[in-house]
Amino acid sequence: MRLAAAGMAIVTIVSALIGYCAMFSHMSYYDDEGYLLITIRQLLTHGGLYERMYTPYGPFYYAVVAGIFRLPGVPVSHDAGRLLTLGNWIVSSLLVGVAAMRLSRSRLIGVCAQILGFFVLRAFVAEPLHPAHLTTLLLIAAVTVTAFLIDSRPTVTMAVLGAVVAATLLVKINIGIFAGASLVLSLALTRPLFHGRAFLKSLTSIAFVLVPGLLMIGHLQDPSTLVYCLAVTGGAAALVMVLRGVQPDRELKGSDLVALTAGGGAVVLLSTLFSAGAGSNLAGVITNVVLVPLTWPGLTGGPLLGAEAGVTAVICVMGLAAASIYLAWPRVPRFLGRHPFADATIRGAAGLLIWSAAVLPRSSFLFGITLIWVAAIPPGGGAARISPFVRVLTCSLAVLQGLHAFPVAGSQVAFSGFMLLPVGAICLGDALGELAMHVEPSRQRARSLTAAAMGSIPLVCSTALAIAIVGIPSVAAYTSSVPLQGDGASLIRLPADQSRTYNSVEEVLRARCSTYFAMPGIPSFYLFVDEPPPTDFNVEAWMYLLDDDQQRTIIGQLAKTRGLCVIKNQALIDFWGRGSAIPDGPLVVYLRDNFKEVDDIGGYELWTRPA
Repeated sequence: MRLAAAGMAIVTIVSALIGYCAMFSHMSYYDDEGYLLITIRQLLTHGGLYERMYTPYGPFYYAVVAGIFRLPGVPVSHDAGRLLTLGNWIVSSLLVGVAAMRLSRSRLIGVCAQILGFFVLRAFVAEPLHPAHLTTLLLIAAVTVTAFLIDSRPTVTMAVLGAVVAATLLVKINIGIFAGASLVLSLALTRPLFHGRAFLKSLTSIAFVLVPGLLMIGHLQDPSTLVYCLAVTGGAAALVMVLRGVQPDRELKGSDLVALTAGGGAVVLLSTLFSAGAGSNLAGVITNVVLVPLTWPGLTGGPLLGAEAGVTAVICVMGLAAASIYLAWPRVPRFLGRHPFADATIRGAAGLLIWSAAVLPRSSFLFGITLIWVAAIPPGGGAARISPFVRVLTCSLAVLQGLHAFPVAGSQVAFSGFMLLPVGAICLGDALGELAMHVEPSRQRARSLTAAAMGSIPLVCSTALAIAIVGIPSVAAYTSSVPLQGDGASLIRLPADQSRTYNSVEEVLRARCSTYFAMPGIPSFYLFVDEPPPTDFNVEAWMYLLDDDQQRTIIGQLAKTRGLCVIKNQALIDFWGRGSAIPDGPLVVYLRDNFKEVDDIGGYELWTRPA
């Protein structure tokens, strides 16, 4: 254990150093970071979270983040937000490693998983403070706690799981629904509440498989979305099919239900009190957190699958075909039961493929989802090292977490695949367990070589991957870049041209404008120049997301603002609209009619009112 702790400590320190360089040498041209920061600053200044501001994220996110920024010496700034995100990145990666070590009973696999977790979650760099980062931490924390405590402290575990499901529901509602569906399936299959559990198992299994289709039902005419839906649905179906014979390991007790309800209720109560204190009511929460996200498909981001849709479909079919063969031909599981070395080799290969699917770009994680069923099958003969509940919960979370990239397939793609890491660890741990227990002495050499390959190959590959793709480029970018001059952004270093542009826009705003409004929204400059925005509606793609009444409200606020400037960036408009023309909403017309371009700074047009 000391060796594992030392290895993870070294990885943590190196990851923190590399992560710092990566976090402070990049700035996304779209401005989710600035939007989140300015929303938090406005919330701390005057409240009105859902009444005065546009935000689709739940109150638990703001309760946590705003609580941190309320601490003495923690300003609402880019530097502080990025340090907070870096801490989340490192802790989440460490928890991936700790969970993998527990699930596989292998220190080497735990260290590998920590490195891979750091690599997969490098998407944190693109959007500091994004609520998906908090849900990532919550989900991997839930798996870690469950892996360690479900057998010795089941009541505590249930309280934690109830709290996590409620918290994710009140951060990003879709992730909360996925987590809740996974927990219900796990309880129904492994901890039945009453004797008529066959009906309950069937009902929850069917509902679980239907989740992807219900989520995407209005968008299946798009080939990319259809392939996405079929891949996740196939992975869910394969999972519940292999779980048909799972045996309950413990009855669900009344104390477990009380703990589950108490954990979730405590989070709901905390979030409710926070919302009320922030001047919000239930109607505002429902409108912004539940109804607003329904307008997102087709408005932001791009399709998950591009030219590789055909290849993705083929490899996903291969994964599902393997599941079909296993389920349809009883000879296959009987053969593997009689030949543990072959079974261990297949499990080890599946674990490595699942890990590969997690780290490869774009839609590759879908292939990993079609292989999750392998981890759900416990090895025979006492080689299983984890309880059925932990196994089912980890696998089901990984399947539905794969839906995170819908409808906005940006950095969400990485979050769709990160839960494959503990699943891969289960496969590798099962393989090592079978090799240790069942392979006859005459095959000891083959067993040792196979076990060494299962640990050393991913360790070497993960280390090389992290250094080559994250480490070297991040350190090189940080050391060769130029610092920003904006308030609260002195730690950020960007390429000379980009830094010069940002600094020049900041200087012009300070010299010529009392404040500004941007098309599309670019809220970071409010923090750079330390000026309040003229309106509380500061979402980036406001041209597509705000209705006419909200735009007219903004017009009234802009009309009363003296010394106002407008910033327009056509490249950002094309990004949010996918190249389509801007809708002629009231605010767009008002800006065009009342402001004229007077300067252009690296693509940032400065508009002012005619004299």
